[in-house]
Amino acid sequence: MIRWLQSYPYFFKEALLGMRENGGVAALTIATTAVSLVFLGALWVVQLNVSALVDSWREKFQIEVFFKDNSSAGQRGAVRKMILKGEAVERAEERTSVQAMKSFRRDLGANADILDGLGDAFLPASLRITLRPDSRNMANIESLVAQVRVMPGVERLRNDLAWLRKLEGAIQL
Repeated sequence: MIRWLQSYPYFFKEALLGMRENGGVAALTIATTAVSLVFLGALWVVQLNVSALVDSWREKFQIEVFFKDNSSAGQRGAVRKMILKGEAVERAEERTSVQAMKSFRRDLGANADILDGLGDAFLPASLRITLRPDSRNMANIESLVAQVRVMPGVERLRNDLAWLRKLEGAIQL
């Protein structure tokens, strides 16, 4: 160790002389190294941000089941009961068409006047499903969606599976 410390000034001087004699090559080497480190750092920052975005989005992920206008209370109850049996489901919140319209008006804020004239029962009744944090994965979501989609009284489902797949694909890339 002491021998290396004694020879350090010699190697440092030789490196500086080599850089002085071959200035173009030294500058190119330094520039290439700097660009590579900046590029890798930028990719790392992007990956961290996308990962944080997916995690925060996954926490807010919900599935919304919209019922047909002519669905009966028994059909809606059967859908709710089947959903709550699932291990991945944390809660299922039912909303009437009137509650959905009030929520929509609240979300629009100052622009809620564009809904005037539609009536309070314009939107369909729905069921908002929240999954357990440890069960928010693609397999559980796809399984639940496949089961609910074919039940009587269900018109359609709103979920963002396609968006989630694209984000997870970007992270894996």
